[in-house]
Amino acid sequence: EICNEPNRAGWLDYYGSHVPPDPGLYVDMLRVAYERIEAVDPGAVVVSAGLAPVGRVQGTCGGWRGNDCNAMDEREYARQMFRLGAGKTFDAFGYHPYGFAYEPERALDDLPADDDGNGFAFRGVEVMHDLLEQHALGDRLIWATEFSWLRDPSEDGGSPDWCHWIDDYENAFGWMDVPELQQANYVTRAFQYADENWPWMGPMFVWNLDWHDYGWLCDPARYFSVLKV
Repeated sequence: EICNEPNRAGWLDYYGSHVPPDPGLYVDMLRVAYERIEAVDPGAVVVSAGLAPVGRVQGTCGGWRGNDCNAMDEREYARQMFRLGAGKTFDAFGYHPYGFAYEPERALDDLPADDDGNGFAFRGVEVMHDLLEQHALGDRLIWATEFSWLRDPSEDGGSPDWCHWIDDYENAFGWMDVPELQQANYVTRAFQYADENWPWMGPMFVWNLDWHDYGWLCDPARYFSVLKV
């Protein structure tokens, strides 16, 4: 997998830079990586960076529509990738079909009105598959290089009051958390749904395994973990 969530700012540097999303720059990177990998191991499967489901972002940044310099609409990002010839530089398409607040079987047409067309559901990946088909790339598997559901922190006793994000948790994450047994059930059903309905889905990676145990008490990512002590 070449890079990760390039449709979010900082994708070129995880240590504090603020590089805005730029599909042109990413496709150039992907092309170089693909050529070098193919030269060494023609049998390797090159997966494009898993795009983050950020929704219908407004604005223009760096000449790219659907881009507010912090995030770029994943659908528009994919369209621009394909327009720039990225289809020649990956064997599988990466995407992050998180389930957000909904069961894995939930169709996008059945999302509540406040979703505002964002498609924040596991089956949002179907739109990405449609885009691949529209650009004559329907033969490429999609790899779900991240997906899961957020476990309700209160079932673990909650996070310390001193956590810097505690006041913003409800707005950013709280709307999507689910009981831990439901998290387990949804993850299991997601694999089943994909097996039964999506012949174009490749490997699916649950994110994450054990961040709960890393001691990062103030990182919401710990509640996506499926292991805890």
